Amino acid sequence: MKPLAKLFILAVLFCCTSASVYAEETQWSKQNSAGEAAYKRGDFVHAETAFRLALSEAQKPGEEGKHLAFSLHRLAELYKTQGRNAEAEALLRSYAILQQKIQAREQKKALKRQSQPTQNDKSSTQLSRGGWDGNDLRLNRKFDYSKI
Repeated sequence: MKPLAKLFILAVLFCCTSASVYAEETQWSKQNSAGEAAYKRGDFVHAETAFRLALSEAQKPGEEGKHLAFSLHRLAELYKTQGRNAEAEALLRSYAILQQKIQAREQKKALKRQSQPTQNDKSSTQLSRGGWDGNDLRLNRKFDYSKI
């Protein structure tokens, strides 16, 4: 298979995958918005249905994260409003565990970003080691002015 054909196939696959991820996100958003609207109207039956559907969307493989945490919390709030405290507490425990995982993951990413030197850090490190002479930053030698 020609390299151009392979590249085209990869591009098509990428577009299809991106579209399906976007559609799932949109479905989660739609259900969540419907749940919010029903909750504000006091229609707790429809709010629960919509929040449960949003939770189902958020629980799909690869979706563990902020959407799932938000959905758990929102459904727990609804249950608490209805006096369904045992169900609310169970969801809030899951929410708390998930939030800890999310925070740990974000802290790990932040530490990784902090440990990676920026371009300015690299430049100053090389200058302090004598890697650059300061006259010509692109080359590791002094600029020869006699060639001008």
